Amino acid sequence: MAKVVKFGGSSLADANQFRKVADIIKSDKERRYVVPSAPGKRYSDDIKVTDMLYACYEKAKAAGLKVGAYWFSYSESVDEAFKEAEACLYCLGGRKLDMPLYYDLEIDSVMERMTKSEYTQMALNFCSVIESAGYRPGIYSSVSVYQTKLDHSRLLRDGISVWNAHWSERCTIECDVWQYSENGSVSGIYGDVDMNLIYNLDVVE
Repeated sequence: MAKVVKFGGSSLADANQFRKVADIIKSDKERRYVVPSAPGKRYSDDIKVTDMLYACYEKAKAAGLKVGAYWFSYSESVDEAFKEAEACLYCLGGRKLDMPLYYDLEIDSVMERMTKSEYTQMALNFCSVIESAGYRPGIYSSVSVYQTKLDHSRLLRDGISVWNAHWSERCTIECDVWQYSENGSVSGIYGDVDMNLIYNLDVVE
């Protein structure tokens, strides 16, 4: 029998709390399953991370900025992508997007267990649910994944937007968005910033 541990609220409110949670899990080898809920407040007047995201959305729209969304995949099977898509839609809460909703596929352990056909189907499953809800689907991954684990031509053929992470002097595959650097700089942001170019302006409404 394996132990299940659950953390949420103030126990996941900042980096220090995350470290405490990690220590708790590592202290007992039978604690193999972790159920995290949404991060909470660090203090009474704090803003939850989820609420902050919604606030950023409202402010961006009010300022006339174009807004898209991005969902990191933790799916470990083809069918789990359906559930992830439903969770993503729940978080969006019907908010309108001006750009595609991108599904980030890059966990090595999952890719190693799946064939190219299975991994591509996982991407398509997520995208089908997103599209049926009225959003434009997209996939974010690295050039090596598009070349070895995803059917790049199938994605393009099905009208799925491709966001390609390839930190190089030039982009080598067809894509709508190219992430060309991981160590750019933007005034007002501390630390390195990923830099992107939109090749196909049709992805922006």
